[in-house]
Amino acid sequence: LLSGVSRQKEISSMVVTLNSLLYASATVGKFVTFFYAQLRPEKDLLTSINAGHNYPIVIRSDGTCEQLEKGGVMLGIFPDEMLLQISEYEPEVTQLFSGDVVVFYTDGVTETFNPNDELFEEERLEETAKCVRDASASEICTAIYNAVTEFQGEAEQFDDLTLMVLKKK
Repeated sequence: LLSGVSRQKEISSMVVTLNSLLYASATVGKFVTFFYAQLRPEKDLLTSINAGHNYPIVIRSDGTCEQLEKGGVMLGIFPDEMLLQISEYEPEVTQLFSGDVVVFYTDGVTETFNPNDELFEEERLEETAKCVRDASASEICTAIYNAVTEFQGEAEQFDDLTLMVLKKK
């Protein structure tokens, strides 16, 4: 990743470079989901690209929600020529305003099961984040983690719970 970032000016080119490296070294049938974002704090712009990863959620200060959806398929499955025929890795630029929150997460968060074999899912994640959106980024992250583990109860945890929260002051 660091090699790809340092050599490429455009993040869409970086994704293709990473795909080349992963495709050349990956085991058949294995792949990587990938999400990358660059924050430009002087303009309050978040530029991102997604390769088959969960869509981060943007919770605006008024409680409305958006997802960062632009991108394409996961990396390491297809050679570059085929990849570029089936996916457009167009960067997404999001303007952030005071009070906006961005929640980045892995599928272990939304695919956590409870003892009744129900999934936590994106809707619960959004609702939890909306309820605590006025808190600090750290407090939002903790609240989401606590909601997931409370929902899970005594059910077995079989995936990671990775969260990162960005909040615009």
